[in-house]
Amino acid sequence: LICLTLLFQISFTQILRSPIEWNSEKAFLDFPYCENTPASQLFIYDDETKKTKHAVWVENMGANSIMKNKGEEIHYSFKVADGTWSYPKKVNAINGKINFPDSTLKSPAVLTDINGKVFITWLAPGIIISKNLEDLGTELGTHDFRIAEVKNLAMQKVLNVKTQGLPKMRRDNSSGEFSGRIYVCWGDEKHGEKNKDIFLSYYDALNHHWVQPVLVTYRPNHKEQFNPDFCISPKTGMVYLLYYDRQNYYRGNFTDVYLARGKSGGLNYDYLKLNDQPIPIDEKTFS
Repeated sequence: LICLTLLFQISFTQILRSPIEWNSEKAFLDFPYCENTPASQLFIYDDETKKTKHAVWVENMGANSIMKNKGEEIHYSFKVADGTWSYPKKVNAINGKINFPDSTLKSPAVLTDINGKVFITWLAPGIIISKNLEDLGTELGTHDFRIAEVKNLAMQKVLNVKTQGLPKMRRDNSSGEFSGRIYVCWGDEKHGEKNKDIFLSYYDALNHHWVQPVLVTYRPNHKEQFNPDFCISPKTGMVYLLYYDRQNYYRGNFTDVYLARGKSGGLNYDYLKLNDQPIPIDEKTFS
């Protein structure tokens, strides 16, 4: 079982990293904008099919004394044919507040669907936001479209150990039934601080909206599931979610790692426990 777990984690990581150019020091240094942004708040996506790159980031407008009351903004740029980056555009309608941790903007991400349509997501206070650039045209900062109302995704704790449920966005690159579908997954405390759950939503391209979030991890004993990540199989289009799950522990500081395998485009799941020994919940495990 340990070998199976390691092999799956390696495959999961390989699937996860393609075709996204993850935040890296090299990508950060090569990017000409976001002077007031840490590397962790820059997300660059390499669309290999369209031979272009897209970038989103959280821009701290307060770093400029002239704009000290502007707060945080989500900015977007793409790499044009001559190899330069387009001038940044503001995407969000409501700015974040720099000096209030619960009111900042976090976890920006950008992807394109199989037709090259650009999707941008980020976490705003209490809401996961999405923008579709083709539908909006130049009206980027006019409306914020809600994927879901959420609670405390960024500063979660399990037994006083810091963790998080920040949203992540992936695309189905398979040739299966749901090819090209855009998914978002996150961990939420909407049912209680000690009853964390994992949710998933996807963009309905036919009806042009995000579907009602699917509760992936309901447990009758209301134990918490947290710290999710996920990928889409490039061969089958199956949705694979990895997360920690405390359903088997009524006391003590232990957890398990579970794999949820989503069928029917992420609507139905099979579950598999991957570890054979309890995993301690401590700073070392979640650092």
